Amino acid sequence: MRRFAFLTASLALGLSPLAQAQTSDPSDTTKLAMAAGYKAIFTCSGYFTAGQTEAEIESNELDGIYVDYRPLMENLSASYIDEDNRAVEVAYDANLLPRTAVWRPGIGCSLLPVGASPDMTAWLPSFSNMPSMSEPDNSTALGDNVTLTDNTFALDLLGVPVSFAFDGSTYGEGTRTSAVVVLHKGQVVAEQYARGIDRTTPQRTWSVAKSLTSTILGAAIYDGILGLDTEAVIEDFNKGGDPRRAITVRDALNMASGLDSNTPGGRPDRL
Repeated sequence: MRRFAFLTASLALGLSPLAQAQTSDPSDTTKLAMAAGYKAIFTCSGYFTAGQTEAEIESNELDGIYVDYRPLMENLSASYIDEDNRAVEVAYDANLLPRTAVWRPGIGCSLLPVGASPDMTAWLPSFSNMPSMSEPDNSTALGDNVTLTDNTFALDLLGVPVSFAFDGSTYGEGTRTSAVVVLHKGQVVAEQYARGIDRTTPQRTWSVAKSLTSTILGAAIYDGILGLDTEAVIEDFNKGGDPRRAITVRDALNMASGLDSNTPGGRPDRL
């Protein structure tokens, strides 16, 4: 009777059948699997991409995370870092396979799905003839059109407000800034780092990736490579009677594709 009532309420809310099927809370094991996956992918990126130590990863990547993941992290085993295969494994259940993330040149780290064995990393795609990234060019971490400034006036003027970003309170209680770089007319006019990070350290972009992606797509549209209302830009959507073929670039950029992300906001936990 309760199930029927829940279904009726869901239909009244206008939820799709897919959304209705996903509204139940995940089991404790599923939650642990997601937390283990989170730990595996963040450790992999921090270690193999950014060159952080395990202590730095613990502080920069695995502390101050989603509130619901914090207690789960305490129940996970330490990460097993496989130097030879550039992979990270995190166990979460004695009867189940660990969550595995693996690094590949030019691609970075990818997380295998729940239930995948570590040897399945061999199935992941990779670039051929990719140059080694073990020794990055540290001559500059800036773009081609950006130069370091000798404008000491600007540096003096911005130094104090920039430093406030690192005090953990001025710009929001508990904020933990790792880097601030201010550019003006192609010149760096203020720059400061913390937490073991410098200008050569790759960092996770989080939602900044949306701005980067939109900028790249904008350039492609401006150059006529892509149309804003082009349909079926994802090959797998352009097969048979798949209705997703009607999703346009504009729909995606407006976050109006109609695809269900399984959770409010932009948290890609299950991914």
